[in-house]
Amino acid sequence: MISTFTFNIPIEQYVAGIGSTTVSYTYDGPETMDFALCGDGDIFEAGIEYEPEPPYSKLTLNVGIASHLPIMYYYNDTVNDDLEWVNVHKDVTMDNGDVYHEVTNPNMNDHFDCRFNPAKKWFYFEQIVIPQNNIHAQKAEDRKEFIAPYKEETYKTFTTAVKNDIQTYIDALDVFIAANGPMKHWKYINKPKVGTMPTLPQSVKDAIDQLPNNHNLHINTLELEEGF
Repeated sequence: MISTFTFNIPIEQYVAGIGSTTVSYTYDGPETMDFALCGDGDIFEAGIEYEPEPPYSKLTLNVGIASHLPIMYYYNDTVNDDLEWVNVHKDVTMDNGDVYHEVTNPNMNDHFDCRFNPAKKWFYFEQIVIPQNNIHAQKAEDRKEFIAPYKEETYKTFTTAVKNDIQTYIDALDVFIAANGPMKHWKYINKPKVGTMPTLPQSVKDAIDQLPNNHNLHINTLELEEGF
């Protein structure tokens, strides 16, 4: 059976938000498709004239029913080994000179996961979204988390001047984090960075090094990550 349908796709691949753009997909597969479903909604298997064994239940879809067609299209490659989708790429030069090979014709399963809702006893499509983050900002957050306990340290080497240096360092990290917001990191080879990662003042390193060996915050600052 061959049948064409339209489907709304995301505004941008991997970025949350379904737009008003519709694309046409052509289904070329069996007239019916059987699904083995678990009680919790997991789709165990899709097949042709497939009879699942307990505890799985069977649900049969028909290509002639419009609401069934997108689901059958999505799972068609599981019942038809001859199907092949050829991606078309466009080179996009990023702001740092990296080249992102953008797919201009994503297939339906490049945009969505198909799941089954046991309460509604029907399928639904969930957009595939990659969380946007920033490795440089995350590194700065990790350093803030590391240094924060030393602000409350009462050992003699942690003078007022040292604690002021700690606060200055934390403030500089906050500025760096704010400047390095979330990015579409999958588009980059070399993740761009705004500004320079602040370094821990030597006065603070010295104060940490002089903590007693049995102190719970004692570390050898020489073992800290390079650039810390």
